[in-house]
Amino acid sequence: MRRRPALVRARLHTAEAVAAFLLTVGPASAKDQVTSYLNIQAPTQVAPDLVATVARIGVPESIDLKAGASIQEVVTRRCGGADPLYLKLLLEANSGLDIDDVVELRSSRSVLFPACATLPAARAQPIQSGDSIATIAKASQIPLNLDRIEAAAKRPPSEPSTIKAPPPPTVAMPPGGTNALKTIQYEKTKEIILKTQTGDKASQKYMQELSKNYYSAVNTQAFIDANKASDPRRLQPGQTITLPGAEPTWSTIRLRPGIAPEAAIQAVSDAIAATGVSPADRVEPAKLASLIAPVDKDVDAFCAAPVPPSSSWPLKISELVEVLASNKEEMAQRKVEQKTQKATILILDSGFDFFDNPGMAFSSGYLVRVKGQDLPKGGGPTPANYNGVNLNTKQNTPVSLQGFPDRWHGLGVAGVAVGGRPLEPLRRFAPLPIGVAFANVVRRTENRYEISPDTLFQAVEFAAKNDIPIINVSLSIDQRSAALEMALKRRGEEILLVSAAGNDGRRMEPDALWPAALGGNTENGDGATIVTVGAHDGQGNRATFSRYSAKTVDLLAPGCRVPTYTGEEVDGGKLRIRPASLTGTSFAAPVVSFVAALLHNEGLSVREIKARLLTSVDAHDGFDKVVFSRGVLNATKALAVWHDLVEVRVGDRTEIRLGQVQNKDALLTLCEEDFRLSEVRKLAFTAKDGQPPDLHLWKAGSNPTIPAAMERWNLCPAKDVGNQSITFTDSRTGDTEEIRLSTLVDYVPAWYPR
Repeated sequence: MRRRPALVRARLHTAEAVAAFLLTVGPASAKDQVTSYLNIQAPTQVAPDLVATVARIGVPESIDLKAGASIQEVVTRRCGGADPLYLKLLLEANSGLDIDDVVELRSSRSVLFPACATLPAARAQPIQSGDSIATIAKASQIPLNLDRIEAAAKRPPSEPSTIKAPPPPTVAMPPGGTNALKTIQYEKTKEIILKTQTGDKASQKYMQELSKNYYSAVNTQAFIDANKASDPRRLQPGQTITLPGAEPTWSTIRLRPGIAPEAAIQAVSDAIAATGVSPADRVEPAKLASLIAPVDKDVDAFCAAPVPPSSSWPLKISELVEVLASNKEEMAQRKVEQKTQKATILILDSGFDFFDNPGMAFSSGYLVRVKGQDLPKGGGPTPANYNGVNLNTKQNTPVSLQGFPDRWHGLGVAGVAVGGRPLEPLRRFAPLPIGVAFANVVRRTENRYEISPDTLFQAVEFAAKNDIPIINVSLSIDQRSAALEMALKRRGEEILLVSAAGNDGRRMEPDALWPAALGGNTENGDGATIVTVGAHDGQGNRATFSRYSAKTVDLLAPGCRVPTYTGEEVDGGKLRIRPASLTGTSFAAPVVSFVAALLHNEGLSVREIKARLLTSVDAHDGFDKVVFSRGVLNATKALAVWHDLVEVRVGDRTEIRLGQVQNKDALLTLCEEDFRLSEVRKLAFTAKDGQPPDLHLWKAGSNPTIPAAMERWNLCPAKDVGNQSITFTDSRTGDTEEIRLSTLVDYVPAWYPR
């Protein structure tokens, strides 16, 4: 085992010691001279060693601020809070600034902001039997002044609070709070700076105590402000309170040149350990993400089969219209209230420019405005809504970057996510209940374009903040990330991530790409809800460029010559949309996102959507080792959620019928096992020349909270099934018939049975 440097083996007692170690280890090897990143999760607010360590090892950012701007507010937005030690380090890094400038900058200037790891955010805390504020605060390591909280609870509602402390950034207050609170924060920060100017007083123990006292005041006021409707003395099971500073949050820092990642990880780990929390799974090396670029060469070779006419590619428009109309009629008959809010897809990509497009390729009714990021460059107020954001540059605009090679990629993806170019007439005259929002992920740094490692997990929280249930992503990272997986797991009940599988034609194992490798079997996501999409050609064959895996890729969708849009510059820089047919898994994924959004509008949760997509595919026996579902997307089958669906052979063709199965209690013998038809989530037969057809069987799982965790049975030959049948009543004709399994192609039960 490689020995750690002596300075690392020794316990590092102060932030200065950590920084000294990093600055004396010497330059990194040639291999480490490339830009390196770390993902860091600050476990607690009281972490002075961690604040100092990150500030020393991370690349700072210079921001031009105008006179009157609040440095304190910018720090709060950048770092999740205005930690007093961080402000001390900021003043040390900016000659000519003093504590008065922190509250209100006296003159316009450029301010250098040290790197920071985001402080823990507020958390909704469900109350369990036996819980009290004291036990919750202790378990969560949250400094709180319990006496002041109790005193505030005893005051009449009309009596103002006398507790003086700045609010945390996670409660619904202006950053920095009221003028009175800003004054108190100013005084507290000034006091701490003065107290830490001499050597011995800057010890770890002393800084820890100052930090704890500071956050005790902050959290106490934040708790009171956020829980005015609850009496903290009488908490009841079933209640939910807001607990400030309790939700650890990941952030990415870029390492300074000359600092080796291994040494930086060790220093951060030691700083986290100094808080009394294990550093395990709280710091990791990070890599830049890559955009999954379109396939623009050898398309004929990759997509051998021609694509169908535009009326059937990427979706069969007539069938789509028919099933949506049928759903609406069925909901009316059942007196089910239809959703009025559109299901929104967040396009996490290269940006979007065409919010006033005269060609109407994107009607304004489909473009969803979002809440701005709490990070304006100049430290000013954040307006409520924007056309989109750039999660990488922290700007409240999603416009694409001129010069980026795949500048129009996001436009092409968005065009497919609203149904593709062939649906443009329908979108104009019969609006669909979906919308798209935009988050650009690209930034230009020095002489290159890059996608920061934190873009993906930031997108998850951004979508949650904006009540966006679906994220469409065409990004990949060739390194597993605990930060990303934790974010997705945390929001697994709220957000469906639809990921392109990748375009290098390889099997996902052993050379996995993330987040795509979290799709397929629900065990991969471990609570996250991911659908990974490969591409097929015009005849339903896997496009040879498409990544595949029976473990991690859920299904295939149209990915060859998908009719959408691209952009171009004309007339001296004017932007214009023009038609394009694009190829790649990047354009298969948004077909699935489109269907997922329609399913969400039908009332399915994100976890139910994944299950429905898996069971409604057109099954192919040749896909047993290609995709988890063994099939390709069938939008009509997926959307027929209000009826049982059967596909039957009629002569040399097949026919899809909607209706109701009458004998769901019937016992069927399939694959030498007995099943109740009510347990079956999919039953399909794929013909094989001269042999019994293969039987595809999905059985309901044992965990109702994760509907996609079904039992995927191994393929088996469908022997001796001809004497078994399904009793089916057609919803259009009212006729009831016995459908023998020997003529059955596919059975997908209604999601909402009668």
